[in-house]
Amino acid sequence: MEVKVSGRPTKAVSWVFIGIFALFLVFGVVFFASVWEDIDSDVFVPVLGFWVLWIGVVLFMIICHALNLKKRKGMEIGEFRLSPDDSSQTVQGKRDPMQKLPELHKLRDEGLISKGEFEAKRKEIMEQKW
Repeated sequence: MEVKVSGRPTKAVSWVFIGIFALFLVFGVVFFASVWEDIDSDVFVPVLGFWVLWIGVVLFMIICHALNLKKRKGMEIGEFRLSPDDSSQTVQGKRDPMQKLPELHKLRDEGLISKGEFEAKRKEIMEQKW
């Protein structure tokens, strides 16, 4: 059975990131304004392009987190599908086959299981998906 899990930032996280990105926005504007007159004409276009990209990314992130605050359930940022053959088996009580082998050897060495039982169980473990 496949389980669908979605990721959403909490409202508190969105408030924190809005504050952080607001500082980035202020920094970008103040920094660009302070170096505006000192920019040589041969590097003006790349610097302007970087500034536009900086401001665009910061505004995009502020808008995304503002939308997360506005929506009642929050904005979904990712979806993960977990199937039983994933590594999530340890959560369900199943362990990695490589963790079972040392225990099986210990049972055989202590004489708690026969050599035939050991071989049968070892074969079963080795056939499991890793």
